Order: sequence, then structure tokens, then C-alpha cells
Amino acid sequence: PVRGSLAFYRECRKVMGETGGVLSVNLFGTHASFGRHLDRLNKAFDGRVVLLPEIEAGNRIALAFTGEVTPLEPEPLLAQAELVESELKLPARRWARSLLGQAR
Repeated sequence: PVRGSLAFYRECRKVMGETGGVLSVNLFGTHASFGRHLDRLNKAFDGRVVLLPEIEAGNRIALAFTGEVTPLEPEPLLAQAELVESELKLPARRWARSLLGQAR
């Protein structure tokens, strides 16, 4: 529970600094705590949080960002996702499309 507190997420952001970083958190999308964790992440990272589509067993990956906001370029992101998907057999193109949709 302590690793899901607002204080914990704020400390993560503090350690990451403002020069640009990404915190990746595996949340259990079907668990009652999902909304609380997402709310705490949004508070700690000033709403700079995106969710990847649900994967096996209801898991959701949340990405929380620090640093400058930079626009996502669709072509390079999708090309990299295709490479990740072919090499690692992960649904990276689906994740990339989700990120692009949330960036609008």
C-alpha cells in the first residue's frame, strides 16, 4: 500500500526531476484500487498521465511524465512500435495508437 500512496508518487516525481522522465506503473485495472492509484498519479504528476490499453488479466500500464511536453510524431512512433512488436511479440502498435489518441 505504501508504494501506491500520493506521497510515494510525489517522491518518484521528485527523484525524476523536471528534465524529463517517465514513470511506468502496472495497475490492476479490475481491482478496486485502480481509480485511487490513477487519481494519485494524476495529482503527483499534474495530470500528465496516460494509460495504455488493457492487457492480460486486466493489467493497465500507466505512464507518468515529467519535463517538457513534446509532440508525438506518428510515423516514427508507429515504426518503432512495429519493430518492438515484431521482435518482442508485444502489442506495441496498439499501445502507440492509444498514445497518439490521448495526445490529441
